[in-house]
Amino acid sequence: MVGAVAEIAELAGLLEVDLTAEPFTCMCLGDVRFTVRGELGIVLGVLSHHLGGGLDWHRWHGQLPLLRPGELTKWLISRGVM
Repeated sequence: MVGAVAEIAELAGLLEVDLTAEPFTCMCLGDVRFTVRGELGIVLGVLSHHLGGGLDWHRWHGQLPLLRPGELTKWLISRGVM
């Protein structure tokens, strides 16, 4: 669970993708899921991280490449997620 403003901002920066890239399709369901919630806990979206360096959101119809996949992996490892 990420709740502190600074931690949310750090994670949001690590989840940046290349919006100019063509979405690609990975055959797995993803390795880590991020559920983004708004006010009152309403789910705004679910992002799936793929260890190959992609991030999936249903509106993209595939995965887009992360801009900093290595940094995101290190961040997840430092928090015991991976």
